[in-house]
Amino acid sequence: MGKVMQSTNDAMNIAEIWCGDNGLVLNKQKTECVVFTTNRSNICVPDNFCHGNVIFVIEDTTKFLGLHLDSQLNWNKHIYELNKKLCSIIYSLNVLKHHVNLDILKIIYHANFRSVLSYGLIFWGGCGHAK
Repeated sequence: MGKVMQSTNDAMNIAEIWCGDNGLVLNKQKTECVVFTTNRSNICVPDNFCHGNVIFVIEDTTKFLGLHLDSQLNWNKHIYELNKKLCSIIYSLNVLKHHVNLDILKIIYHANFRSVLSYGLIFWGGCGHAK
């Protein structure tokens, strides 16, 4: 087993112990594994790994607290998904502008568009694709 997979296995053991000590159960069916690397790293990442009797597929991306994280933290997936969501909100605002006054439209804008856009901005806002 490579160093990355041994570290992953050790982290899973620590997480299981912590959950057990705190009266929680680690749901292995919902657990996703992403190995974070850089463009320059030449780490050989396998397609999956086994912990106990469960085989975990190593994913390229995962969604964590509403942020789409990928293995190189370049935020492309997050910005793509955010763009889809914002386009949908813009469509809704365009439809609503014919039925509500400007004050109501501003409230809807701040509640939907602006809040969605600014969520997690501190993490992904500095990436090259943010514009």
